[in-house]
Amino acid sequence: MPTTCLLSPVLIATQVNAEVSGGGFPGWLSRTSDILRTNETGFLEATQNYVENIGKIIADAQITNGGPVIAFQAENEYTFGMPWVEWPDVKYIDAVNQQFRDTGIVVPFSKPSYNVPRLSSFTDPN
Repeated sequence: MPTTCLLSPVLIATQVNAEVSGGGFPGWLSRTSDILRTNETGFLEATQNYVENIGKIIADAQITNGGPVIAFQAENEYTFGMPWVEWPDVKYIDAVNQQFRDTGIVVPFSKPSYNVPRLSSFTDPN
């Protein structure tokens, strides 16, 4: 009897969709005074419990463990925010990726989609 296997990349971030309540952030993140989606200590500490728990589930489900997860993305729709925050914030992306790597995720990581305005969106002033 033939079997079917669905292999899947996984995208799981602390921000899931800006069109939902709270800008896509879970309510518990509102308790940190640090800037969200930066490598500030308060934000990373606030996300650690979530990352440890969801990361373990994903690590156990990797293709290397016989599961369907073939790739992982730790951020979603990552865009620039405040003018004083360097963007893209490579230190932040590296810190978040390391949080998930520390849970045992070994499949390839993909980078988030950077929502950069297209040059064609701008009109030539001449």
